[in-house]
Amino acid sequence: MVFLYLISKGCENMEKSLEQLKQEYEKTTVLLEREKRKMQRLKNRQAYLESGSRKQRTHRLITRGAA
Repeated sequence: MVFLYLISKGCENMEKSLEQLKQEYEKTTVLLEREKRKMQRLKNRQAYLESGSRKQRTHRLITRGAA
């Protein structure tokens, strides 16, 4: 019964070949890793800005004449 329902609906996954599914998996995996790195960069930037080390570094550079 479920099989007939899927056939009548034209399920996409049943029509895709194994190679197409592998390509889609690889593409999705790459996107997932990219988004994970992006999230980590944003977390690091948030921690950097919240810690105040940016102001401390700027103050140190200005007072020592390096900027």
